[in-house]
Amino acid sequence: MFFRAGSSVLLCFLNEKTKEQGTLPPHYGEGKLHFAFEVDPEAYVACKQELIGLGIAVEHEEGWEGGFKSFYFRDPDCHLAEVVEKGMWEV
Repeated sequence: MFFRAGSSVLLCFLNEKTKEQGTLPPHYGEGKLHFAFEVDPEAYVACKQELIGLGIAVEHEEGWEGGFKSFYFRDPDCHLAEVVEKGMWEV
């Protein structure tokens, strides 16, 4: 399964199934993983409120150099997901 996120793509795999593939190299991940999504600074608060409205707990919010912010939450498999303001990694 994949999700288009702007000009990027988030690929999601069933861990054990990718170990069985014969053509492509296995591309599973093990353990607790961390991934992040960028949002426009104007959409940051709305994105956080939407997740909270869905009953998803924000685990932590961080202020970064340059005035950027990000927040963290867990996906259903307890991986750490982060939402960052666009432009943070360009600084």
